[in-house]
Amino acid sequence: MKSCITTGHLYGMGGGAKAVFACASGLAQHGQVVIFTRTQVPHAVLEEMPKDGIVLAQYYPGCSLGYDIHINIDHFNYAEPAARVNWAHIFHPHDLNEPPDGYRLLANSAYTKERIMEEWGVDSTVLYIPIEDDFYVGRKEKSIIHISRFAAPTQYADKGHRQMIAAFRQIPQDWQLTMIGPVDPNQQGYLSSLMAEAAGLNVMFAVDQPRERLLEYLSKAAIYWHMTGVSMPDVPGAQEHLGLTTIEAMASGCVPIVRGTGGQKEIVSNKLTGIHVESARELGVVTRALVDDLHLYSLLSQQAVMAGRAWTCQDAFLARFNEAVLDGVDNVVPPMDGHDRVHGIDEVAIIIPVWNSTLVARVLDSIPPGPEVIVVDNGSESEVNHLRIDKCVRLEENKGFAAANMIGLEHTDKPLILALNDDCIPPEHPMWLDIMVNTIDEPGVGVVGAKLLYPDGRLQHAGIFFDWHRDDVGFHRMYGSEDLPAASQKMDVPAVTGACLMCRRELFDMAPDLYPMGNYEDVHLCFSAWHEGWRVVYQPAAVLTHIEGVSKKASDIDFVHYNKTVFIEQWRSSFLDSDFMKGAREANVY
Repeated sequence: MKSCITTGHLYGMGGGAKAVFACASGLAQHGQVVIFTRTQVPHAVLEEMPKDGIVLAQYYPGCSLGYDIHINIDHFNYAEPAARVNWAHIFHPHDLNEPPDGYRLLANSAYTKERIMEEWGVDSTVLYIPIEDDFYVGRKEKSIIHISRFAAPTQYADKGHRQMIAAFRQIPQDWQLTMIGPVDPNQQGYLSSLMAEAAGLNVMFAVDQPRERLLEYLSKAAIYWHMTGVSMPDVPGAQEHLGLTTIEAMASGCVPIVRGTGGQKEIVSNKLTGIHVESARELGVVTRALVDDLHLYSLLSQQAVMAGRAWTCQDAFLARFNEAVLDGVDNVVPPMDGHDRVHGIDEVAIIIPVWNSTLVARVLDSIPPGPEVIVVDNGSESEVNHLRIDKCVRLEENKGFAAANMIGLEHTDKPLILALNDDCIPPEHPMWLDIMVNTIDEPGVGVVGAKLLYPDGRLQHAGIFFDWHRDDVGFHRMYGSEDLPAASQKMDVPAVTGACLMCRRELFDMAPDLYPMGNYEDVHLCFSAWHEGWRVVYQPAAVLTHIEGVSKKASDIDFVHYNKTVFIEQWRSSFLDSDFMKGAREANVY
């Protein structure tokens, strides 16, 4: 099959060029493709062009004659529809770009499809364009990012730069706003006016950045802003038609805060994968609330990554392309990703070892309905009674954290076990347990740990890492620091604390070789899990407050030293040679 594309979009790597290259890849499944360009093509764009079965040529009138399929991708210009089948890829319809007879229409979004029907009275087929798969999540900083061309607002595009600068005045001063994009020579005055408006604010302008730098900016940014159409809310053409940069930001772990109009509604699910706003004032208010609620930030960021990564699947796009272009099948459901939920919270047993605790009632009050609650009383002076307790096992003496958990395990048949300290206070909202269950149902996950805070809000636990030359060997990442976006990223870690640890039943082994009250039982469990090929995951969207120390009886230092020695002898060499460490070194974690 002979195919061609006619376009005027290869002057830069914007959404038009991405659509050209995506469609060229779709056509190349079935034979050679010629891209006829109306413009000069910069070297940076040539670097991004797929090579297999695709060649570039200069446009000339009638160039599609003799081809089986022709796709025209251009805002204002149409080549003569001379091929056997001719498609026009439409970003947004208006009175200056209505295609001539002979074209079938592809719409880049369901919003564009609706507008084509309203404006031109004809039907069209939706084809969602993919994004590249090289986006990655780095260590998040107090950074907000926006990406678009620096151009003054018109009826065809209104990027909302000025409104975002105004909204940024409401954000804490230790945050930075970075505006990134290309600028045409005739728009330099507009860019200069933006810089003047941002004077005195922590706003940086990054113009004409290479792709590698763009990926780095996205990987570090915590939040992505997109306010297209904000100054022209009643002008359909000024709204975002789809918004691939929003998807790219989501795939990089940014939480998108966007105007909920146009195609953005198809990308960002409000309060699930991001947040919709209407005005600059609301943008500032919502963002300020989010930077103060890192639990919500973490949850939205994780959902955004899953949603964004769904758009990177090239095989899924090629299937969509064949359905739309070859078969004319209209699919208005955006790409989606995720994993199947296997367990419910009613399949969780929460085991709480108790020893003379003054806080256990608060802990029990905060546990949502559904899980089985087993209290193992380690010989407290007075018995523990609470309506939330399903089973209470009373011991005659304090056998320690590990032994109490293993005794609790004997009294349940649930497939998921949550070890919970009697001074670890769950939040008021009930979703923390659902979040941990959802995480352990991800492929390969065997152990999940929560984020733990001190009562004053400082970080206590964000995953356990190891330095075999330190006296404590295993140390809590970012211990004692303020709660930060970097501590709110889900990640695979060597170990998590047993103060709030969810585990698959078959992996729940609290190290019988260790002294019962000498610590290291939790890290032994985690190392045993990943040694068997399971992932250990830190889940910061589950946040609890740990009144550390209240639940512990003073232990003899010799017991701790003994347990540490046993742990090091058993695990040090295998950990240093593990696949986890190799990956961690490559990611500069160690």
